[in-house]
Amino acid sequence: MSIQTETTKKKIEGKAQQLKGAVKEKVGDATGNRKLEAKGKIEKAAGKAKAEVADAAGKVASKTKQVAGKVERAVEKKIDAMRDKH
Repeated sequence: MSIQTETTKKKIEGKAQQLKGAVKEKVGDATGNRKLEAKGKIEKAAGKAKAEVADAAGKVASKTKQVAGKVERAVEKKIDAMRDKH
């Protein structure tokens, strides 16, 4: 599985967890069940964190790939220049 696919999967899982938490929070609030409301808030926050971490990981992976490509091209250029001298 590609990093981008895995990142997207984790972001979706985080968003789903946020939604589930929001529903629990609203139901708990509407029914006066403070425990359910608190669990919902915690689950919503955990889902948000999961989605944000996945997003950050995707950005890091993308930037890493970009930098690796630049380094590879620079090394190839140096190798070519050294071959031309000989």
